[in-house]
Amino acid sequence: MRIKYELEERDLRAFMEYALSREASVKKLKSYNLVFLIVISYWQLGYMVLFNDFLSRFDWGQLIFALIVGTMTFGILLVFSKTLTHFATKYTQNSYMKKHRPGDGILGEHLIELTEMGVTEVTDVNETQHMERD
Repeated sequence: MRIKYELEERDLRAFMEYALSREASVKKLKSYNLVFLIVISYWQLGYMVLFNDFLSRFDWGQLIFALIVGTMTFGILLVFSKTLTHFATKYTQNSYMKKHRPGDGILGEHLIELTEMGVTEVTDVNETQHMERD
């Protein structure tokens, strides 16, 4: 049996996005980033409570103001972080795509042949055989 397909740039980009969304280290980095954003955004609340004797002179206005400022800071930093991540991902994809053009063995036409002996893949630049082991 023969299977013939063409791997295009959009296929490679889709694979890179899929792989990044499933990668454990990327997920861990995103969660660390979120914790960092929360700490940076609400640091003034901790400062008020720990170093300003806030609890003995409790003021709702000051607390609400600190929460509003913290939430606005968190929103701005979250948008900035997401935008930076988006552009870094696109930059990485574009730099990778510059290295590969149709006919280089990755992008372009591929022919896979299934035989009794194994699997053979043929591209414009090479032929790879995977044989069955005993």
